[in-house]
Amino acid sequence: MSNLFFLVLVFTTPPTPEPKPTVALINLDHPGAGEFARVQTMLALQPAIRLLSETEFKPEQQASLKSTLQAVAAYPDPLVRAVLEKHRVHLKIDRWVILTVRGLYVQGPGEGFSGPFAVPGPKGRLSEAFLLLLQKPQPPVRRSSTGDLAPFYRNWLFWTGVGVIVGGLTAMSLLAQEPTDVDVHVFRR
Repeated sequence: MSNLFFLVLVFTTPPTPEPKPTVALINLDHPGAGEFARVQTMLALQPAIRLLSETEFKPEQQASLKSTLQAVAAYPDPLVRAVLEKHRVHLKIDRWVILTVRGLYVQGPGEGFSGPFAVPGPKGRLSEAFLLLLQKPQPPVRRSSTGDLAPFYRNWLFWTGVGVIVGGLTAMSLLAQEPTDVDVHVFRR
């Protein structure tokens, strides 16, 4: 009876849905507040993604990050992308959507970024290519078996061991030597 109950339970339980990619939106240098609100609303209405809420990414955090990035350089600069990547990992999001004067950009894990895409007008829509980039699943992180370890000869322990062994062998060889010719001087009084 319990096996039958277990089978019914297994086959009637709905499968857990795949987690949606988490996206955060930031306005770096676009002057229009209406465009930002429009893009934010359009992203919030997308069923295949989860937009980071204001409780998760507070306006104070956004303003601080925005001022830091503006002090560094304009958006596609590698240093700005590196800062955003650091914050992406810290906030545990999958992708950034960056609103700039030149358009919308999507930045994903690592060095991956795409854009600019057109900012939709009052009756416009987000482009399909833009939405597909946001919905793309994040590639699994694969760690190599060797890792990014330095070679053994760059380790200080290796060279300390080499020094101890060489020093010990030198001391042993000096102590083990037998004198071959010894000068004996005898003085008589």
